[in-house]
Amino acid sequence: MRLKGLFRDLIIYVAIHTIAISSLTILGESRIDAYVSIAILTYFISTTILPSIREASNLRLVDIVLIAVFAFIVAVRVLEILGYRLLAMPS
Repeated sequence: MRLKGLFRDLIIYVAIHTIAISSLTILGESRIDAYVSIAILTYFISTTILPSIREASNLRLVDIVLIAVFAFIVAVRVLEILGYRLLAMPS
């Protein structure tokens, strides 16, 4: 049986996401922001290289929210590196 279109792309997306998150777990990562950031990056990479996902639905609002969350996580980490502590996140 040959998978086509959206179903195939969703299976590929789930596989990529599972591999990425499993890799963090195997490496012993404990920060939730690292998991969220990697999940957001895998979402954008997958929806870019798998066209059926974008064609099947309008993801503009999801994209905006995820970019905002990702930018916030990066900003907090950069400020933490610079010596500022905005949130009490475990390192």
